[in-house]
Parts: sequence; structure tokens; C-alpha cells
Amino acid sequence: MFRSPMRVNQLAGNGGSAAHSAYAAPAPVVPAAPAPPPPGEEAAPEQANLMLQIAGFHAGAELRPRIAAAEAAVARRTADMTPGGEAATGIAEQQRRMFIYHSAHLQGSPMSRAAVEAVLDGALPDGIRPADVQEVLNLQLGLNYIEMLAAADMPLTERLTRILHAVVMRDLVPPSHEPGSYRIDDIAKLSYPVPPGVEVVSEMGDFGRWLALKPESPEYEPSPILRAAYAHTRLLTIHPFHNGNGRVARLLMNLVLLRAGFPLATIDGDARPAYLAALDAAGTRSDLNPTLVLLLDAIEASLAAYDS
Repeated sequence: MFRSPMRVNQLAGNGGSAAHSAYAAPAPVVPAAPAPPPPGEEAAPEQANLMLQIAGFHAGAELRPRIAAAEAAVARRTADMTPGGEAATGIAEQQRRMFIYHSAHLQGSPMSRAAVEAVLDGALPDGIRPADVQEVLNLQLGLNYIEMLAAADMPLTERLTRILHAVVMRDLVPPSHEPGSYRIDDIAKLSYPVPPGVEVVSEMGDFGRWLALKPESPEYEPSPILRAAYAHTRLLTIHPFHNGNGRVARLLMNLVLLRAGFPLATIDGDARPAYLAALDAAGTRSDLNPTLVLLLDAIEASLAAYDS
């Protein structure tokens, strides 16, 4: 199994600014395309050509083989139940540190990998802003929290997103903002439309209902990779908080994956331009393809680390 040792800490935080932009409501929830065939079996021609769909977003059918292969690899490892030992524990800890560094880097943190490592080891490097140090510590706390939730039999809820936001934005926001609170004003500075502030609570309520869907629901998406990509992207296209949306979205994405037995998936901080372009494609065209490509790259790299 891939889960690293779980550490539980206390929670807190929030953040930002804004104006208004036109918002197109997402398409109604539609049943997902048929699940990929079991490993070793070929998809029926009509299934292989079907576009992937999940709750109003779509992606190309050409990604089916990669999704099926990654999910089959995790299923095999889960079935083997091979004890990880010290080597696997070391890989898991390395992946935790990579996730923290790259998630901060995607947000524009100037900290080097060595500086992040030093902070995680309890040091305080010279010349580093206190806010950058706090961001790293908050991401570590958020990772501890989702690892705890991954092992717990608790439903995912809309409230979880607010708790995660309170964690990652702890001591990083003005006193005027309530920790974990949604924005009530409008935002015009993004490259894709987001709901006006008055619609955020309603949109997050709908998102929370999707998060809580059970496998027996006809709207439930059986693919953990598609669920993770959608959870990440839908949160960002709602943009419910002033700041910290990306950090919350990447933690939520990984919580979905961890619960399905996947290792942590880390989107490379150097891929920031591609990451922003993927969000733009999702927000303006409901195209999940670029996001799925980045996520699959991250999952495949994490799986490969355990095979090396």
C-alpha cells in the first residue's frame, strides 16, 4: 500500500480580493461513459470511441487506455497486499515532500526545494519570508489531514473543502476574513468565468452533493482518476475562496486518489503554464482533457517510483 504514516494536527485559516464576470452555469449532471474494460480485455469498438464525460465536463476517448492501465496497476498492487517495508516508507515520505514543494511552487512560491526540505526538517532558512514558511507548514498539515481522512470511513462533504481551506490558509490571510469562509464578492481577474459571489454557496452545495455520492448512485463515477480530476477542476471553476483554491483542490484530488489506493499524485510546479492552460480549457470549454493528461503524468510518475 502507498499511504505514508498518518499524523493528525489541529486546523485553522482563509484569504484575497475581487470584481465581476459573466458566468455560464455548468451543464447538468450526466451519467459517466462506460467504465474501461478489465485488464487484458479490449473495449468494444463503440465504447472505445465514446468521449469521456463526467458531470458536464468531457475528455477524449484516447485517454481511456492510460486511465485503465493506471487503475489496473493500483488494483494489482492492492490485491498483492505486499508489505512496503522501509523502502516504500522512504518513497512515500519523499513523495510527500515533493507534493508540498510542487504545490507551493504552482502557487508561485519562490522557495527552492532545499529550502522547503529545511523547513520540513524544522529549520528556518535565512532570507525566506515568514509567509512562505507558513505556506509550507500549512501544506504539510493539510497533507496530514487528508491522509487521516483517506483511512477513515467518512463521507466527503462540502464542509471538508472549508476545513481544508482553513488549514492551508492558516495565518496567511487578513484578520477581516473568516477562516474557511466563502467569498461573497465577484472575481473578474481569472481567464475563465466563475460564479458571482451570490451563487457560490449554491454551487458549493451542488458540488458537495456530488462529493457525497455513493457507488450505487447512477451519477457516481466509478473511475477514481476521473473523480479526482473532476473534484479538483470543479472546485477551481467555482473558485469559492479568495485565495488558496488551488492548494485545496490539489489536496482534495489526492484525497480521492488515496482512498482508492493510489500514491500521492504531484503535478510538477514547472508545469505551471500547462496547468493554468488546463484550467482555462476546463473553465471556458468544459474540456477536462489537459487536466487529465497532467494528472495521469503525475500518477504514472508516482507508480514508477515504487517500481524502480
